[in-house]
Amino acid sequence: MSLTCPDGCIVHTPPANIREGLLGYVLRVSEANGYDTPWHIFSLAGISQGGMAVSTLSIEKLAKVIGRPVQELASLPWQQYPNGAPATPLNEGRSQLLRHLLLRHPKICPHCVAENGMIDAAWDLRIMLACPKHGVSMVDRCPACQHKLTWFRRGLGHCRCGHHLTASERSSFPQHTIDLLQVIYDTLHGLPTNPIPPSGIPANDLHRLGIDDLLKLLTKVGNATMEREPREKYAAYDPDRLVRLSGVFENWPKQFHRFLQSIDLNPDQVTMGLARRFGCFYSDLVAAKRIAKEKMVFFRTAFGEYAHLYGVTPGADPRFFLTPTKWQAMRKQGLSPSQIRLQTGETSKPTNMVNQTELAQRLGVRPITAKRWAAQGLLGLELHSTLAGGQPVYKTPVSLPRKVNTGTMDVRTAAKHLGIPVSMLVRLRRDGYYRIGHLGVYLTQFNELDLDRLRTDILDHAPKILPELPAGHITLTAFFRMKLYGVENKYQIVRSILDGDLVPTGRRGESIGDMVIASNLIMAFREDMSRHDTIPSSRAAKTLECDPSICVALVARGELHGVHHGRFLYVTTQSVAAFRAKYISCVSIAKQLGSSSRHVARLLSDQGIDLLSVPRTYRSKAIPQTFCPREPAERLLNSKSTPSMYPDTAQGFKSDLRNTFIELD
Repeated sequence: MSLTCPDGCIVHTPPANIREGLLGYVLRVSEANGYDTPWHIFSLAGISQGGMAVSTLSIEKLAKVIGRPVQELASLPWQQYPNGAPATPLNEGRSQLLRHLLLRHPKICPHCVAENGMIDAAWDLRIMLACPKHGVSMVDRCPACQHKLTWFRRGLGHCRCGHHLTASERSSFPQHTIDLLQVIYDTLHGLPTNPIPPSGIPANDLHRLGIDDLLKLLTKVGNATMEREPREKYAAYDPDRLVRLSGVFENWPKQFHRFLQSIDLNPDQVTMGLARRFGCFYSDLVAAKRIAKEKMVFFRTAFGEYAHLYGVTPGADPRFFLTPTKWQAMRKQGLSPSQIRLQTGETSKPTNMVNQTELAQRLGVRPITAKRWAAQGLLGLELHSTLAGGQPVYKTPVSLPRKVNTGTMDVRTAAKHLGIPVSMLVRLRRDGYYRIGHLGVYLTQFNELDLDRLRTDILDHAPKILPELPAGHITLTAFFRMKLYGVENKYQIVRSILDGDLVPTGRRGESIGDMVIASNLIMAFREDMSRHDTIPSSRAAKTLECDPSICVALVARGELHGVHHGRFLYVTTQSVAAFRAKYISCVSIAKQLGSSSRHVARLLSDQGIDLLSVPRTYRSKAIPQTFCPREPAERLLNSKSTPSMYPDTAQGFKSDLRNTFIELD
């Protein structure tokens, strides 16, 4: 039953929400008053179909009928504000955002409608194809009548045919797409955004652009991702295009550099400038002033890194790296554009990026040697990208080691120099506590200067000099000689000192072995490791449903973290929980299905599932035990069509299992 005052006013007039559009608000008021369509409200206001454009809609007439202040309706997004109404980027009549809207056929997130009871204005954006909060596709078409949604329908969550709209789970967008849409939403409504999103997009930098420049940037980048497809002035987004666009900003700037490499018109012409290599993409976003250069520093910096890494000479346009104020100041100093170009090219080179040739020059070795050393992972390098010719580009630490011809020694001499066991020095180097600043002929060699720095780092945790050994204390040298604790436990003690978890009382000399630690602290540390953080390998084997010898092999592979207490192996509970969350033994699957582990392993492998095979020693034979990734295993076990087992017919079991996977797919 519809409700109307005798003078033509609406009875139920809920207040407008600053985040909803005017048409969505009118639909909400229509539903609150029991109307089949908002057309009754527009009729009362004397608004014809010709006056339904969002930018020309008569707010005064609607305000009179609905009974709300004109300023309240004018403050909603996409409206032309009258005198006295608050002016925002979202309600200016001449706003550039109107080109990015799709108002004729709205789209909604049913989850948000159910939670908030309104239609968010952000959904009017063409690019908003998914809900960043719930990660589901927007609904823009009724699943019952297959007609596109309109504003003239029964309610917020209903189609005009009466069907209740429910959330669609048909599309799954990657994390970088959801993160980008979240930044757009937060920027539109002036909300703070997550500075460190999971996908690694530059959220803060994008957020600082403001909604108008942000959508402008995304349109230009989106057009560049369309390759030979026709480019549109006003982007008509589809899921594939949106995913390609958001992927450009993932793990910034790695994916951006790969994107630039894909659109580089002349990647082999190193003497060609950026303007000719990237055409209109460069002129629209780099050289032109369509977006304030102060907001585009992150974009220009990433572009400059590409110019350096991929051999662009003589470099990019200096205006690309400099703000207009800096450019004018350098011109007033009497510098010519070529001089500015030279100066900017030197200062804009990323110091933490080197290719294989530059790495070899800085290390003082041959390029093939530099590549081999980088691959071994001991230089602290991160592979950033690969050039067109296959040459790697590395992201370097603050400083790179340099080859020297003096002060080098082998591992035994180096351990004696520090006064620690060889095994401990090897572990300290493996875990990064030994920082490589100087290189010898071989990468396995140690340098005296680096060893002295490691000794200083350790001794700094025990600055107090003790004239004599206190009662109830022990030196590290004496502790290292004890066979009771094992090599791994001794290393954990030293590591705990470096991490600040174990505080020495002091030291009696300048050697690491001269450090003094209270005996009760060592005992407490050992008990804590054995009782709380670790369990015996036999108990871990029962938890994982595998042979005890498998735990030893898993520790050797790095899948489990083991600690030796004397001659016994203990496994950390954290690593056991992590492995159990990742894998399930085929023995466990076979028990639940009533089959054998061999049948399960073979048939899972036939389905293309990568199994973890760990050899065990049984009667002088190496018999592997297999583990399956938990996700496909749980899909099989939790499926409604669990295959029946045929103990005497392997073919029958194989057939049923294969049918199960087909049904699951």
